[in-house]
Amino acid sequence: MSGPATSVALIAFIAAVAASLLIAARDEASDGSTTRLDFETGDLSQYDMVQRAAPNRLRVVTHPARQGRYAARFEVRAGDVPKSTTGTRAELIAEYDNGRKPEAGDQRWYRWSTLFTRRYPLVDRWQTFVQWKNDGPGSPPLAMTVQGSQIRLSGGQQDGFHIFWRGRIRRGRWHDFVAHVVWSPDPETGLVELWHNGRRVVPATHVATMYLSAEGLPIANYLKIGLYRHSAIRRRQVLYHDDVIVSARRQAVVPDRTP
Repeated sequence: MSGPATSVALIAFIAAVAASLLIAARDEASDGSTTRLDFETGDLSQYDMVQRAAPNRLRVVTHPARQGRYAARFEVRAGDVPKSTTGTRAELIAEYDNGRKPEAGDQRWYRWSTLFTRRYPLVDRWQTFVQWKNDGPGSPPLAMTVQGSQIRLSGGQQDGFHIFWRGRIRRGRWHDFVAHVVWSPDPETGLVELWHNGRRVVPATHVATMYLSAEGLPIANYLKIGLYRHSAIRRRQVLYHDDVIVSARRQAVVPDRTP
């Protein structure tokens, strides 16, 4: 076989290999207890939902990357309110479909890295870059935010948020995080721990990590990453996320750089 027939066969072979690699990557991305959300598929298909005002506000890029070949770039400008949602944001939603939301009593380990660009404007209003959002309205029971020159982890009941940690934002450098959460509306059972750049900055702390419905039932949470900010902020802000992993097993999430 030679000439055009050979070319057609070669193209078909390459396409088949590419398809099998993509399927393998997606299968590897979730083994039942561990979900990789690290953009190594080269697109946003690892996530359940995309919230962005325009395609260029949230996209996969090859530089800068914390690990592997890809990361995600999030950009928010004044007035960026995506359709079918409220608030100024560019966010990805995970753990939402297919019964993947953690239930009361479940344990989760979360790993991710965030880079705020060197020119990221520091504004003394809240900017949320990771949140574990409850179903329904209101602020989430647990969130990572930026305000001024500080990064914060806060959570608890809506009428009594507690700031568990404050750290200095270093623009132009990757911030590596690991969070350990036991999900529960009971403040004696719910638990939060946080590592930042390999150092444990929040020891095991008991707090309610879920809300209760009017019927007294736990309200499930789901993971959102990106940038969601106060509508009064007018300046353009850009950050990157990479190396996102969610697991029920500590060993699957804690990298060599984290104790």
